Amino acid sequence: LIGERQSKRSEIYHKTKNIVKSHSGQVEQWAFSMFDTYRGLPFWGLLVALVLIVLFIFSSWDFSFILTLGSMVQTFGCFMILMCCLKNKSLSGISVKTLICYTFVYFFRIIGIYFHQGYWPMDATGDHIIHYVDFIGLVFCLTTIFLAYAAFPHTYDADMDKIPIVLILVPCFVAAVFFHPVRNFNAFTDISWTYSNYVESLAMLPQLQMMISKNSVVEDYLGHYVASQGISKFCYLIFWFSTLQELNKTCPNNKFHSYCWGGLMPEYMGYGIIFAQVVQLIIFGDFMFNYVKCLLEGKAMVMR
Repeated sequence: LIGERQSKRSEIYHKTKNIVKSHSGQVEQWAFSMFDTYRGLPFWGLLVALVLIVLFIFSSWDFSFILTLGSMVQTFGCFMILMCCLKNKSLSGISVKTLICYTFVYFFRIIGIYFHQGYWPMDATGDHIIHYVDFIGLVFCLTTIFLAYAAFPHTYDADMDKIPIVLILVPCFVAAVFFHPVRNFNAFTDISWTYSNYVESLAMLPQLQMMISKNSVVEDYLGHYVASQGISKFCYLIFWFSTLQELNKTCPNNKFHSYCWGGLMPEYMGYGIIFAQVVQLIIFGDFMFNYVKCLLEGKAMVMR
């Protein structure tokens, strides 16, 4: 009797597993077909729906929600590049060096905002939502990097991913140590947040260089990925420009802030952060113009 029950349970388990596997495959096929048919616009619609849900349910409608919005759009871009990799079973045209840079961006930004509130949005989404969004973005980046080296290594165009990321990561770290704001009043987390900001300003360079080198049609997934990063930078610029004077603070001279170190010229660091944001927008400028133009005209985008 016990053997019959175990046999039935095993049979039910395998039937359920096959049904789930079958339906998951159908859902995946449907999602990719929808993307190909409408050039990825349904995914932008999904992002808008998620933003509205967060805005109406979790937000306190503070202006600083725009910082959470920027983080959501950025993570959406990382989701798009992961979808591109899974759909094509290939890393062709994708810069792993840019993904590594964004992994640094997410990791150090999480350190900068997790332990202290200096760089949180004052909106209610700053309490938890923005942390979850950044963590999900980090997972997307790490997953895509894993696929590049473990699942589809033969498809990665390493010879075209030419820019050495050490030239991005090391100088940005040195700059962050000596030039950083002090909103957290803690040297470690202030430097971590600033480092993520500086790396982010240059992170897309390897991807853009790779796209120009290939001189070929930009796949829709890849275009949405780069465009979403550009949109997120615009959101960040608006927010940090509005809080410029807050970024120009210096360390208080008291025993309660003994771990605060402002580096060099902390009273002017708001301008440094704004400069980093402007550099990002300049880097994205030409791409964003062509992206919008091709999207409106229904044409495929070619980088030259």
